[in-house]
Amino acid sequence: MSLEDVENAVKEAIKAAETHAGNCVKLINDKGLKAGIDYCTQQGIDPPQCSLTAVSKNADNQRAKASRMLCEVKWWSRRLKDHTIRNYENTLRSQGKVTKHLSNDLLAYHKKHYRVR
Repeated sequence: MSLEDVENAVKEAIKAAETHAGNCVKLINDKGLKAGIDYCTQQGIDPPQCSLTAVSKNADNQRAKASRMLCEVKWWSRRLKDHTIRNYENTLRSQGKVTKHLSNDLLAYHKKHYRVR
């Protein structure tokens, strides 16, 4: 496995973001927010946190925010990217290829794609 493998896995995951956002739009419109949250969980992604039963202005705002997030391609892109990187690293750990906290491949990925502060 290499830096290119990490980059390809992330690109493939991000391509699916539009599909997942579209699926959530349809589910939320047809069946409600709970269906969208359940779909998100089925994909292995932690959904936005909100109460589905609380009655208050804040609870309404949190549900609206969660609904909006689930329907955004950018939200799905970030979550899928993080999920893919985590799974990639966990796979390397289970194979015994990570000797420190971070694999060399993931370190190279972070150096290439993130600005150092």
